[in-house]
Amino acid sequence: MNKFIAVAALATAAALADAQQAPEMAARPAGGPLKGANYVIDPTHTFVMYEMGHYGTTTNRGRFSTKDGTVQIDSSGRTGMVVITMDIT
Repeated sequence: MNKFIAVAALATAAALADAQQAPEMAARPAGGPLKGANYVIDPTHTFVMYEMGHYGTTTNRGRFSTKDGTVQIDSSGRTGMVVITMDIT
């Protein structure tokens, strides 16, 4: 009886996994950034993460919280500039 339950559970899990396949291509955001636009970084929800290797034995990871920042898109919409102020103390 236990084998039957295990087989049924595996079959159900396989069916659920097949039903939850990722789309072939990721969705693209509509429109993208506006040409010549200036955006303000939300300091509550924005942070910079980093990681560095230590002699090939471990990886140290950390995070800096941001204080403020802007994203500026040039008038052609092809380039821009990101300026972020972060607290590294």
